[in-house]
Amino acid sequence: LALRRTFVGKKLVVLMFQFNLTVPRMAAAMMLLLLLSQTGFLSQVAHHLGITQGTADFPYLIQDQAGLGLIIAFTWKFFPYIGMSVLGILQGASQEYEDHAAVLGVGWFKRFWHVTLPMIVPATSIASIIVFAAAFGDYEIPMVLGNSTHRVLSIYTYLKYSDPAMMNRPESYVLMVSMIIVLMAVILLYRHLTMPKEKG
Repeated sequence: LALRRTFVGKKLVVLMFQFNLTVPRMAAAMMLLLLLSQTGFLSQVAHHLGITQGTADFPYLIQDQAGLGLIIAFTWKFFPYIGMSVLGILQGASQEYEDHAAVLGVGWFKRFWHVTLPMIVPATSIASIIVFAAAFGDYEIPMVLGNSTHRVLSIYTYLKYSDPAMMNRPESYVLMVSMIIVLMAVILLYRHLTMPKEKG
């Protein structure tokens, strides 16, 4: 919401907000691996500042059982898709409704909940569907940052397909078809939300 307003350095902030859109997924995964692993940059900084006794004391964020590394990576990589959609809606929308509500004494939270939020929900919903489809079939980030014992579906499918034991090949086909069906359902949902509704 702050990006709607004019301030010094706004173009630089918007550029930084959009920066990771251009970063390849493999590069993003490797960057986070070097940054967040127990021997990574943040771990070394924490050790030199005396926050941790050694690298082993740094929180286990990469290739962990809970998938925190994947959550951080997907959030960092795909957040701008939703953010830019919302920003486009807010910059193109008039602020007169919010101004009228403010004049009537409506608090900032109620203005956001009843005026701003209804404007951005459609764009957020559509962008979320696109992000889900991209993350659902992503291979690079889970391969680098994911846990070896809890594979995401794309990695598990590939491992089954490339397994020398041919008996696992049919299972990989079923998984591929299942992923395609899910993505087709996502596409149909996207079309349903974006196609103009016929009146009458």
